[in-house]
Amino acid sequence: MNLDKIYIIIKISLYGEIMNKKIFILLIVLILIIILLSVVFIIFCNKKNEGNEIAAINLYEELIDKILENSVYESDNYISIDTTSFIDPLNNNILSENAQTEILDYCRKYNKVIYKSNGIDLKDESLEGVKITFNIRKKKKETINIDVNCYRSNLGSGGREYICTYSNNTWNISNGTTVWSS
Repeated sequence: MNLDKIYIIIKISLYGEIMNKKIFILLIVLILIIILLSVVFIIFCNKKNEGNEIAAINLYEELIDKILENSVYESDNYISIDTTSFIDPLNNNILSENAQTEILDYCRKYNKVIYKSNGIDLKDESLEGVKITFNIRKKKKETINIDVNCYRSNLGSGGREYICTYSNNTWNISNGTTVWSS
């Protein structure tokens, strides 16, 4: 009888150890699944805030075309652009230095002298030049209103508002409306 009891006790404790190992392994697997789901969730959330710098560069270049195509004069000595207003509308981050340089280089088709401005007034008020600023007013995640302001030393200034919609990795820009002029 004693051997039967010892056998049962050994069997129960071995069964308990096996069950404890199974529970332990199950617990480890469950923790790994939770960690994996957390990582996937974090990556997904970050993708929502991910900008599209190439689309933003194209947006600014197209807006510059719209504002300058009929308002650049041979007497303009320079174009000054406020690069602090180069913001990716999808994530509200300032564009990288490379992206800013690409946009400034694009402007050389209108004038060989391009100044990178940071919100300061026209480079030299005694020279005739153009300063451009952008102001994004976000309405929805993929639809924004953006004001493009063009200041001319000694010749007046004006601003236009454009409604831009993001779709298929590009920004579609409305014709724009004149908001102010002087």
